[in-house]
Amino acid sequence: MTDRTPLKDRHIAANPYVSCSYWSPAQDTVTIDCAAGWVEDADLLRQVWDIFAAPEGWGDMSGYGEAGISHPRFHVLQLEPYRVQILRADQFAAGDFTPRSWRRAG
Repeated sequence: MTDRTPLKDRHIAANPYVSCSYWSPAQDTVTIDCAAGWVEDADLLRQVWDIFAAPEGWGDMSGYGEAGISHPRFHVLQLEPYRVQILRADQFAAGDFTPRSWRRAG
């Protein structure tokens, strides 16, 4: 879930790709390159809503009130990874700077 701001909307329309990264204090890193697009399908929106709204879910959905997936600020950006790169700190210690990578076929 994310806000669908005018700037983000224009960016995704012109360049539908995003990179996500993770860094740990141990200096391990993960970079994920993805194709991105706004979800419009009501069934998929409901599925995402249900994941977040579950008692063990990932967020407080109360700000959306009874409107749920129809709320004007409820948006889902679908990310489809096409490349994942992992670089672990213990590799650096061994002098190995070659990341482990995965690429989607095709």
